[in-house]
Amino acid sequence: MPTHDAIKAKLAGPYGGRETLAMEPIVDDIIKALDQHIRDEVSMGPGRDRVVNFAHVTNSFTMDVITRVSFGKELGFLRTHSDVFGLMAAARVAMKTYTIPMSVPWLRSITTSTYFLKAFGPKKTDKQGPGLIMRTLEEEIKKRFEPDAPEEKDLLGAFIRNGLPMGSCISEALFAMAAGSDTTASTIRCTMLYLMTTPRVYQKLKQVVREAVEEGRVSSPIKQDEAKSIPYLQAVIYEGLRMRPPVPIKFPKLVPPQGDNIDGKFIPGGTAVGWNLIPMMRSPRHWGHDGDVFRPERFAEADQSTRTSMERLVEMVFGYGRFGCAGKPLAFMELNKVYFEVSGSAPNLA
Repeated sequence: MPTHDAIKAKLAGPYGGRETLAMEPIVDDIIKALDQHIRDEVSMGPGRDRVVNFAHVTNSFTMDVITRVSFGKELGFLRTHSDVFGLMAAARVAMKTYTIPMSVPWLRSITTSTYFLKAFGPKKTDKQGPGLIMRTLEEEIKKRFEPDAPEEKDLLGAFIRNGLPMGSCISEALFAMAAGSDTTASTIRCTMLYLMTTPRVYQKLKQVVREAVEEGRVSSPIKQDEAKSIPYLQAVIYEGLRMRPPVPIKFPKLVPPQGDNIDGKFIPGGTAVGWNLIPMMRSPRHWGHDGDVFRPERFAEADQSTRTSMERLVEMVFGYGRFGCAGKPLAFMELNKVYFEVSGSAPNLA
């Protein structure tokens, strides 16, 4: 069986560099669908006080992005205004079910065992939920491995080009869908909540977006490189990630048998070591006396060297090194485009 490092090496290409740039037109298409979805939701609402369930919208957006990026066709959450295959409902149940077991080692060993998953996990014979997706993905991937199959420019195609075997393609595609949808959606929801409840920041972001549009510095939808050149937009993204990390768990790693020194302290071999993201992202040592306050200006006001250090610290929410999240470039692309396009002054939502 391939090792973690061997698989990670083959995933480096699909999730980074040119392959990520090739995904941008896909994300742009889903951004346009998001625009139309919001317009439709508003027009279908009763009376003057029309309410859009933005939590549902964000999940629909990220599910359409990850399915289109993964195997070339979105499931159509935005287009159909529905929970396709009951996936979002199943994800909510799974989150509640696994929150405690994932934090308790002996429970985790039971709930992730082969016997438990065979008995209680999703099955390819299921008519909805993850089991149906497993069957659909497996059928699609088998087609891609046929001798005369065309080469596709999506994540699955990149996996195949980089030498990932069929079994690994299936597991990695499933993992991408599970890990790359609700995490990004929860970040968008929380950051938008902070924006709505901090009018000063929201108005500043709208002004920055309006100026970029009026001066002709951005495309529609905005391109990734254009978004990265807008400092205040980047500050909002990093501050949102800092205030509410998408996966605030420790992801422990084992110290090697001989032990190791960490920050001047000897840690015995076999010890599970992780980082506590919430305190780290609010610590006065790193963020000053107002670490509990949503204030993107802390990034905008810092000199370049300090800002780079602050951004690197925030990016710890994606993990680090060989255990870092391979989907980080795609996540940042989604955040850049959504915050700009949903900001009210963006050309698509003017």
